[in-house]
Amino acid sequence: MKPTMILSVAVLMAATMFVRPTQAEPDAVTAMWAWDYNASVSTQERRERLLRFSRQVDANVLFVGTRTTLAGAEPKYADLIQRAHAQGIRVFALAGESAWALTEHHPAAIRHISQVLDFNARHPSTPFDGIQLDVEPYTLPKYADDPAGIGAQLLRLLDTAGQLVPAEMELNAAIPFWYASSHRPRTVDYNGVEKPLSHHILDLVDSVSIMAYRDTADAQIELSSIDVEYAGKVGKLAYVGAETLPPDGERIPEFVTYSGKNVHYMNVQLEAIRRHYADHPGFGGVAVHTYDSYQAMLQQEEETMERQFRELRDAGIMTGYPDGTTGFGKPTTRAEVAAIAARIAGYTEATLERPAEAAFRDVSPRQWFYGWVESARRIGAVQGRGDRTFEPNGMITVEEAFSVMAKTIGLAEDRNAAVPGASDWAQGWIGAMANAGYEDRRPGYRYEMAREELVELAYETYRLKRRE
Repeated sequence: MKPTMILSVAVLMAATMFVRPTQAEPDAVTAMWAWDYNASVSTQERRERLLRFSRQVDANVLFVGTRTTLAGAEPKYADLIQRAHAQGIRVFALAGESAWALTEHHPAAIRHISQVLDFNARHPSTPFDGIQLDVEPYTLPKYADDPAGIGAQLLRLLDTAGQLVPAEMELNAAIPFWYASSHRPRTVDYNGVEKPLSHHILDLVDSVSIMAYRDTADAQIELSSIDVEYAGKVGKLAYVGAETLPPDGERIPEFVTYSGKNVHYMNVQLEAIRRHYADHPGFGGVAVHTYDSYQAMLQQEEETMERQFRELRDAGIMTGYPDGTTGFGKPTTRAEVAAIAARIAGYTEATLERPAEAAFRDVSPRQWFYGWVESARRIGAVQGRGDRTFEPNGMITVEEAFSVMAKTIGLAEDRNAAVPGASDWAQGWIGAMANAGYEDRRPGYRYEMAREELVELAYETYRLKRRE
């Protein structure tokens, strides 16, 4: 049980290690960092925009920046929290500086924690649900000279924070994956116990957000698994972080961010992480960094998608659904891809192949896609499953769709292509598209294709066809 008396900073700094109580496991969450006060809190319009976007991407926890802005904007934070709570979204006060890890800077960190607690006391109906401390000591010039010593100083700060933050609030720490998961784990001796720094941190806080920044689920799981396992053992939670900031040379290599790989692909990877850790007691959910770049990534993608869809619709390649919608967000069927392939190849309703005897026993002349499937088969773009079935309503994978489109425009299979994330049989066709001029940057191809991804692939295929 946590102490109820108010302790001075000096007393807290001298206290022995305080282990945070085990928290009840909540439903797995999707968290999102929102560092920028101006973009997320400063006006009512921007607060509403943040919450609309949160609903759009199913984010139910927000880490909202407060370090230099809380004192002068309490009514705005209270309004954000009130609106968020009404929509089932929890809000954490987010703050941190690398220097806070050092003993001489602990008072500054404690002052901010106290400021958040004072806010909650003054706004009992709209309190922050938690505090996230993002303290990254490894960015300090002196860290390389004494990583264990500075790590121990960070632990003393978190020890103190654990005593200050009441049990009804969640104390979260942002951590890099490599504290425990690198080939040389950062071990620290704290109170006579030596183990990875992240495991000491989990002893002291309620949860951690692991910056397991990679662009595939497999890689993120590999980087986070040690800390998720330890979290489960000690009754704590770990959120697995994902990056959306644009690549920036060595600072943000392409392989650490989902930027440029499309939102649907990212969502497929995050869902794979959730499935992998389903029912794991140490898994709290996923966390996406950060609101500004995530929003920009989605907005740019939507604008590009709408433009490409209009061009394809005007060219007669793609049509919307009967209700007038584009169908974005829905999976893509094999029949839909066959129809688009046939249209790109030049077929129209008037010129479709309609043989008296169907090539596939599950595609009949009475179905809308009969002529389109037969035409796509005629040009060698599609084939059946081996038992004279086509599975027209089955979902198509990204690599299958690439194969169809490459064959549609008569590309030769590149038998020397090596495409990470694709099945052996598909690599040559994906490579053929790349050789023709469609450079696709996604790291994986085996998942079911969403309709918006089909728009991009069809657009690029149509572009290549017109270039012939």
